[in-house]
Amino acid sequence: MEPLRGPVDQPELEPGERNLEHDSDHDHADARRRHLQPGYLLRRAQLQPQPARLHHGSARPAGLRPHRLRRRQHGEHAARGQPDVRALHHRPSPCIDRGPGGSRPGPRTRLSRLLRPRLLIPLAAGVSVVAALVGLADMGKVLVALRGFRAVYVLPIVALIVGYNLVRGLLWYYLLQRVDVRPPLRTVVFSYAVGEITKYSPVGNYVPNYLLHRIRRANFGLSSAATTYVPYSEMAICLLALLALGLDHWTWLRPAILGGLALLALSATTVVRLGWKPPLPRILRRRAVLEQLHSFLEASKALFRPRVLMVTGLLGATYLLAAAGALLLIARGFGVTSLSLPSAVAAFCFSLLLTLVAPLPTDVGALELSGTGALLALGVPGARGVAIMLFNRLFTVGVALAAAGLVSLLFPQQLSAAMADRRMPAV
Repeated sequence: MEPLRGPVDQPELEPGERNLEHDSDHDHADARRRHLQPGYLLRRAQLQPQPARLHHGSARPAGLRPHRLRRRQHGEHAARGQPDVRALHHRPSPCIDRGPGGSRPGPRTRLSRLLRPRLLIPLAAGVSVVAALVGLADMGKVLVALRGFRAVYVLPIVALIVGYNLVRGLLWYYLLQRVDVRPPLRTVVFSYAVGEITKYSPVGNYVPNYLLHRIRRANFGLSSAATTYVPYSEMAICLLALLALGLDHWTWLRPAILGGLALLALSATTVVRLGWKPPLPRILRRRAVLEQLHSFLEASKALFRPRVLMVTGLLGATYLLAAAGALLLIARGFGVTSLSLPSAVAAFCFSLLLTLVAPLPTDVGALELSGTGALLALGVPGARGVAIMLFNRLFTVGVALAAAGLVSLLFPQQLSAAMADRRMPAV
């Protein structure tokens, strides 16, 4: 057996030659010292490449969906005989209830979206205003007036409200063409019909734009410019109608409108002269939002052209006249013969203008309150005025629900595309 060599028995090395055994001992000692240092394992784990994250919105290999990626990584862990730590610690989000396979939200999620406080509270407040209005007008008299409605006027009223929706939808389709948003006609019809139901909820006017984006990936900023243009054109037409017709004994209405317009023009001129630019909210500073806002502004410039203004004014006056005619027929159904067509136009324009100008999240309650006030000014009894506005809402919502159900049956492809699991544009 070869005797053990001590320090004095080390072989002599040539110049530049290294003792590999000695270096190896030093390397092992350095590794043990580093291992004992606090935080070494944490730093080492941070330096190692991490697997693809699986939570929503993170990067993942192209061509793999989240559930397939999890399945593949679970198979790799099982092949190595190691537990899948990420699977052990993964917990589904409490605010997301996905259906089978995790492909789309489950029924509870959709119901929770419909029952959100931001939607329920304004609607509940509007219904409370309507209930208070009925109570002030004497509920017994209102019920007597409701029972006295003559059914012979039902079909003409429905025909006028259908015409109102057709012409208003035609105007929206025309404006979409002007801002270079050209989805198929059936997609426009489906989006508009469904949007007529949701327009009574906060920000419900933009549901058609959301549907256009989901079904045909239409630019949300461009289409929302066309949608925003419609109520502003209605506001201008109502102002002109009230200036021309007045509202019977309300002699203060014309001076109030002229004074408000003058004050608005003065304020706008002052802001332009001073060059004041309000600070943007944080949400508007996001890049995606800025891009959509830029598209919205560019489309708005394209809509302020003489030809577009003329067509908008003609179509807008047509469908507003149809809505006022429906209001007049409802009054005739309740036996109110003192109301003429110009008076009905003035009452309808006043109620619509007030709901458009007032900063309210929904017109439920506001339309009934302002319309009843206008009818009272025109000499209609209080109970019948409330009954007229309630029936006006009933016919409007009923026609909208029937139209939405009909287009859902006629266009199942659009319905399935709208219900697909896609995200809303980042706006």
